[in-house]
Amino acid sequence: MKSFISISLLLTLATANPILSPRQPFPSESTDPRYTCLVASDCAIVNHGNCCGYYPVCAASAAVFTQQDACPDPSHSVGVCGYPEIRRCGCQAGVCVAVR
Repeated sequence: MKSFISISLLLTLATANPILSPRQPFPSESTDPRYTCLVASDCAIVNHGNCCGYYPVCAASAAVFTQQDACPDPSHSVGVCGYPEIRRCGCQAGVCVAVR
């Protein structure tokens, strides 16, 4: 009985809080024109920046990110510096995404 309850709970949590896969864009990227594309060649690895400095993302090749985009309020920033390794970008559902 315990295992049935555990499995039911896991299934409920999985459907209530879906985890984005590495290739699925975040909701804000779906609406930001800097991430839109028609074909994979529209996308490139672009420096978005963050409070630590360099931070690559897949975006439209002509996308421009400002210091405000990179670190909106540096006085309140807390986090771990680092960035993902992106080898190439693709276009998925009209949004530039990293392809693994």
